[in-house]
Amino acid sequence: MNILGDEGERAFAELMKKNNVKTDDVSGNPEYWVKDIDFIITDRYGNERTIEVKNDACMSKTGNLYIETFNPRSIGQQGWFNFTEAEILAYEDANNKIFYFITLENLRNYINTNKQNIKIAGTPDGSKGYLVKLKEIKPLLMWETAA
Repeated sequence: MNILGDEGERAFAELMKKNNVKTDDVSGNPEYWVKDIDFIITDRYGNERTIEVKNDACMSKTGNLYIETFNPRSIGQQGWFNFTEAEILAYEDANNKIFYFITLENLRNYINTNKQNIKIAGTPDGSKGYLVKLKEIKPLLMWETAA
C-alpha cells in the first residue's frame, strides 16, 4: 500500500469513528483485497455497505477525480475501477481534507454515458485512467464532508 492510500484510509476510519459509524477495515483481508474493498460500514439500522477509499493529492488543483482503468502492476493489468466490487467510492481530496461519496453504480453509469467526452491521462508509474470533473458529477454525489 502506498503512503497516500494509507493516509486516506486512516482519515476515512477517523471520519466514521467521529460519526459513530461501525467500521470494519477489511483492506488487509485477501477475500476483500481481490475485490478492492477497503471497509464495510454498518449504519444504525444494521445495513452494511462496502467502501473503496481513494486519496488524491492533485484534485485540489485539477478539479478531477482520477479513475484508474489500467495498472501495469495489477493482476490482468486492470485498474481498480474495472474490478472493485465496492458499493461506494469514498474519494478524498488530500489537500482540502474533503471526502466525496458516490455509488460505484452512479459513477460507472456516468462514465459509460459520457466517456467520449472524458479525458484519459497517465501517471509516471504507468497507470491510466479517466479524469472525471468533480463539478460534473456533483449532482450524483451521495454526500461530501470534511475529513
